[in-house]
Amino acid sequence: MKDVKVPLSLKYHSIKSCVLEMRFKLKDPNSKHTMLGLLFNKIQDRFPTFEPTSINPLFSANEQQFDHIPAFRSTHKKDSNAYILQLGAGVINITSDGYSGWSDFYEEANYIFNHFFSLNLTTEITRIGLRYVNFFSENIIPHLTIEMKSHHLSFDNQNTELSTSFIHNSFNNNIKISNNINLRVDEKHFVGSLIDVDTISNDEVTTKNFFEKVIKMHDTEKKVFFSLLKHDFIETLEPDWGINNA
Repeated sequence: MKDVKVPLSLKYHSIKSCVLEMRFKLKDPNSKHTMLGLLFNKIQDRFPTFEPTSINPLFSANEQQFDHIPAFRSTHKKDSNAYILQLGAGVINITSDGYSGWSDFYEEANYIFNHFFSLNLTTEITRIGLRYVNFFSENIIPHLTIEMKSHHLSFDNQNTELSTSFIHNSFNNNIKISNNINLRVDEKHFVGSLIDVDTISNDEVTTKNFFEKVIKMHDTEKKVFFSLLKHDFIETLEPDWGINNA
């Protein structure tokens, strides 16, 4: 995968959402009842209100099973994007609903996670994951570099689903592809194809190397994504290859 060409940007990008999630263990399990207020005091300029999610595990009798289910959420509107922050007893994630580029997303994530780390509540980071969901209005299967052949079957039909997992750059990459997806955005209905790439860190993650890991995960995810698409299809998205990458 080292020879995969990655453009600097796409004029017509396919990203519908991007999610950065961290799972952790608390030094004091009881601090899950106070960390929302502590974090809110630091970020209320961007995230002025929090509301419970539909499943609020912090008030459940059997709480341990819900450690990785967010209990609260807040939204920060920025230009045409909405950044959604979710927090639970052992998880924090930020989602970009809409996408204006990695720089904007990374700045928002940096703001959130730096403030969270400053609380000094965690004893261990158990997992970080970076996930991109890409939507295409057309059937994406014919435009993939993946080859599937059969004398009797066609894999270009409208009901094909593919999934695989592999390790690249020490990260576990989970890929799901479907060419028959129903997507609803702002009460509008879309039918098309989906490429879902979830890149997860398998190495030790600390607060000191967290952002270094995130940047490497992003670089890995880009290579994985563009390795899946044929060059002529990428060209229809009007890529900027840059002077040294053309």
